[in-house]
Amino acid sequence: MNAPAKRAAFFDMDRTLVRKNTGNLFAHFLWKRNLMSLKDALRTVLWMFQYTVGFFDVEEVTRLAMGMMKGQSETYVRELSVEWFRDWVEPHVSPEGRAAVAAHRERGDVLAILSASTPYATDPLAQHLGIEHVI
Repeated sequence: MNAPAKRAAFFDMDRTLVRKNTGNLFAHFLWKRNLMSLKDALRTVLWMFQYTVGFFDVEEVTRLAMGMMKGQSETYVRELSVEWFRDWVEPHVSPEGRAAVAAHRERGDVLAILSASTPYATDPLAQHLGIEHVI
């Protein structure tokens, strides 16, 4: 007799597992840490508007946003993302999202975050929730 096939449960990050837009949270984090110029802050406001109205080139924005980290070591960027997650994102992780992850885990489903966000944003959330895969 064959074992039943495992099912997959895919979760989005923004406004699903996290109640807020993590891009906004990251921009605020960078601004508060004086890691974002006024020009970058204004550009980020434009990106958030474009995202809201559905006119958003995720690849271009990701390239430009990560450009703000140009010259920084991978270790520094990872440490920064973990600090950002802990202080700015974790308080907004949705109780409903946590419950859905727990229910799917209990059923033995394969868990994955499906997001256009960078691994710097998705990996800390996945680790926090015990989600094995990030796509």
